[in-house]
Amino acid sequence: MKVDLLANIGAYISQYGPFIPYIGVTMSTGVYDIQALDVSVTGVYTNTCPVDAYRGAGRPEAAFLLEKLVDACAHDLGLPVEEIRRRNFIRPEQFPYRTQTDRLYDTGEFAGHMDRAIEQAEWQAFPERLAQSKAAGKIRGIGMATYIEACAFPGSEPAFVELNGDGTVTLKIGTQTNGQGHATAYAQFLSEKLHLDIGKIHVRQG
Repeated sequence: MKVDLLANIGAYISQYGPFIPYIGVTMSTGVYDIQALDVSVTGVYTNTCPVDAYRGAGRPEAAFLLEKLVDACAHDLGLPVEEIRRRNFIRPEQFPYRTQTDRLYDTGEFAGHMDRAIEQAEWQAFPERLAQSKAAGKIRGIGMATYIEACAFPGSEPAFVELNGDGTVTLKIGTQTNGQGHATAYAQFLSEKLHLDIGKIHVRQG
């Protein structure tokens, strides 16, 4: 697979701007067992606003490119879109799997996830729903895409642990939970490592 990426950096360079296309192309092969990859990235200054990261930062673009390519291949080969994916997914026995861009995947069951999604979406019954929509003068479509993301880069967030005089521990960390349960996970981790009752651990975020 050959990828030539022309990346808009904007009129001025931002702190994270050049990293967006870089991290995007490192995910170029997605969840597929692609053994040959040629990638070229060119950053271009333009007259637009500076580009910076906001959710995804290059990885959704990589998935969009790859999944459009997979759909095009399925069309050209006369294969169902789910079948071409099934044939090219990284198989469970191949893990741990290192991609051509040196990303290391520790585990995955991509065909199983797809089968579950097909079942939940009642994929095989779509022609019936399509016919009903056409009869009612409506347009209906269906599609699928896969996505995998490199995230939680190590070493980017320090943490501080304070041992208090009353026997409790305070963890200070810069991450901020948005409902994911960070405080609970951090407290559980410290409780295990320090052999301390979790009720004596206080987590301060932000």
